[in-house]
Amino acid sequence: MGKFFHRLANRAVKAVGFGIITQVGEVDGQRLPLLKRIIRVKTNEMSEAELKADILRQVPYNLAEREVFVIDGGVLRLWNGQTGELEHLIVADDQDLLEPRGVLTLNFIEDGTLLLAGGADNTARFWREETGQLLVELGPHLCGVLAAELSPDGAKVATATTNGIVRLWDTQSGNLIDTMRGHAAEVLTIDFNADGTLLVTASNDGMARLWPIFPGTIRQMLTEAARRANRPFTEAECEQYFADTLAVCLGGSP
Repeated sequence: MGKFFHRLANRAVKAVGFGIITQVGEVDGQRLPLLKRIIRVKTNEMSEAELKADILRQVPYNLAEREVFVIDGGVLRLWNGQTGELEHLIVADDQDLLEPRGVLTLNFIEDGTLLLAGGADNTARFWREETGQLLVELGPHLCGVLAAELSPDGAKVATATTNGIVRLWDTQSGNLIDTMRGHAAEVLTIDFNADGTLLVTASNDGMARLWPIFPGTIRQMLTEAARRANRPFTEAECEQYFADTLAVCLGGSP
């Protein structure tokens, strides 16, 4: 896939993954990700300066944010796509868990001190940048994790996979909180609103969806509602219950 020179070791290493490009747009006054995709830069033997120049040529300039990552031997480097400068360096304590072909999405959070990565091995992971320590694993999923996002309060992580399923996880325990189905194709991007009560998803099925985030799961709320009604809900009633709850969450009325 090509090589570049490690500045400190002055040796050629394999550059196997060049990363996430995110376009950010404004929707109702909120900044939401509109596009995420992975690019790969094909290079031959080249110096670090040449690698930077190649990165700058490859990155489209109409994107609001540009990031390029390089992974090799359990080491992740994140480059600024505008300047070509190295912004983050993580050396994983378990190199097998941070390998190039497995990383599908990256997200630096808490001012860059933590890395949230989703992978082709059906797992999302938290890493501490300073030490490379693996903090928690979220999974397994049934397929590759294409997007992962931390809630504003830091208590939850939302993940989206190639089969169109969105999951909500507890960041402390790593336990699954809720599963959200509705997309007919892979989910490419996810994001929380400012107070963490809504999750927005966009998929290759051409749909963007809003999901309410409750203290309990939707299933728990439906179970309690059915218990109070003293009968099971039909599928149509479940769909209507969800729609009414979402309307209330958005500030309207059912």
